[in-house]
Amino acid sequence: MTFDLYAGNLTDWNQFGITLNYDGNYGVFFGTAASSISGADGHTWTQYEVPYTINSVSSMTYFSVGIAENSASDVAGETIYLDNFQISMVPEPMATGLFGAGTAVILMFRRREVC
Repeated sequence: MTFDLYAGNLTDWNQFGITLNYDGNYGVFFGTAASSISGADGHTWTQYEVPYTINSVSSMTYFSVGIAENSASDVAGETIYLDNFQISMVPEPMATGLFGAGTAVILMFRRREVC
């Protein structure tokens, strides 16, 4: 998951992350990578990357996501701006391996010539 954040008038903050809540799973996850980017508005934004694998559930009845902030001071009345929130699906390695093996088998049979 990635998102871009401009801290606005927030003056004393340490880290931003994501709060996830779904079917028996709740947690706050802070980013492992942050980089500064120049926004179209002329401000310097920070792009956060938060790696997370959704835990398997038999059926998903609710899903909520929020922004978490780790601060050394009270943030009441302060403003932040959030943009480009993205959740990316990454295939698990085993599924990718099975797909590759299946493709190799199909190509092997395709190359054989019938005499």
